[in-house]
Amino acid sequence: MSFESVPVLRNEPALFADIVGPLLSREHDPRDIPLTAGKRSMMIGMGMTEKQGGSDVRSNRTRAYPQGASGRGGEYQLVGHKWFFSAPQCDAHLVLARTADESGLSCFYVTRFTPDGAKNAVCSSVLRTSSATARMRAAKWSFSTRSA
Repeated sequence: MSFESVPVLRNEPALFADIVGPLLSREHDPRDIPLTAGKRSMMIGMGMTEKQGGSDVRSNRTRAYPQGASGRGGEYQLVGHKWFFSAPQCDAHLVLARTADESGLSCFYVTRFTPDGAKNAVCSSVLRTSSATARMRAAKWSFSTRSA
């Protein structure tokens, strides 16, 4: 999943500059700490589908509420659920949500930790083995993030 996130994240130059080193690292750092605390590598998963829509992401209901200035690069609170959250052990996930203007889905970079170092409010309600690969875990998630 991390490899697939690179083209998306390159569209946000400031964010990409902050994470490119750990993201492209060939070393695995399993520590559950923020990148700002010296984590040497990172993994990124994805949270796209919801129970009511399956693979039809147009029916997603997860909402994104601006926490200050809205728009590209602004901080949002995400409220909702994802039926399939790939690789729940990742340091960050790309998550689809609807903004208040209902203009369609937006993709949010949701980190395991908030900027102040606290854990983001993302909770796994079911952990299961993916039908695609026996070694990759997937999860059903619910969340009200503090930072996205």
